[in-house]
Amino acid sequence: MQSARIWYNAEAQPFSLAALKALLTQDLGCQVMDWEWRFETTTVPQVRVTWPVRFLLQIDTHPDVAEEADEFVGFLAEKLPKGADVQLHAATARIEAGDDDGTDLAVAGQMAEWSEFDPADPDSHRILLAIARRLGGLLEDSINGRVMV
Repeated sequence: MQSARIWYNAEAQPFSLAALKALLTQDLGCQVMDWEWRFETTTVPQVRVTWPVRFLLQIDTHPDVAEEADEFVGFLAEKLPKGADVQLHAATARIEAGDDDGTDLAVAGQMAEWSEFDPADPDSHRILLAIARRLGGLLEDSINGRVMV
């Protein structure tokens, strides 16, 4: 149940789940735990944020991310902040955020029709925007239809 994605250039700004956990706990005051999504033989490591708001995060570095970022520019051309198209064209990875309701995030690339996790919630927004800024990336709030630098 993806609610938000942070698009960034992994070559320019390498970032791991360990670095994400450190940013969340040390800089943003969050409580987190290791989590994972499993389906048959596939396991996707995740970070579960448990306080001040509950949601899941995972990093997607699949080669298709860059192609999807290019396609995404076309879909949101009129909604993108000035210069954001250049950042989005450079994206090679994304951090996906979604519900922590006892289910796992959707398989990368799938979007939920609804979600209880709202990226516009003040705590959620503060956390997601801080991650995006740390990575020099873009925050896409797919629940509220916004893109922020």
